[in-house]
Amino acid sequence: MNWYLTKMVFRIICGNGQHKAQFDEQIRLIQASSPAEAWTKAREYAISETNGTQGEGVRWQFVNIPELYQLNGFVDGAELYSRVKEEDDGEVYEQVIHRRAAMLQYNMEHQILSAL
Repeated sequence: MNWYLTKMVFRIICGNGQHKAQFDEQIRLIQASSPAEAWTKAREYAISETNGTQGEGVRWQFVNIPELYQLNGFVDGAELYSRVKEEDDGEVYEQVIHRRAAMLQYNMEHQILSAL
């Protein structure tokens, strides 16, 4: 069995869909004996998830699996995913990133202190 890294893309539709297009890109690990089996399993997971994500006024629509990579071993520091985003306000985006990082650090420190 091999490990594969796959990207699943979903469209998020709110209300009647008259809004700026929203997409959720998920990176998942799949264990399979071949790329074809990994693709099939990833597609099955994605379809099954869209069946359970239909909320009131919100609908998730599976788009496709645009990427699939076989992992041939794990190396410390290896890049698994990269995406270039365009933002209307770069300063606001950086502030959000810094707030998320601070919250992550706080949660990790809290877990360490709780374990003592």
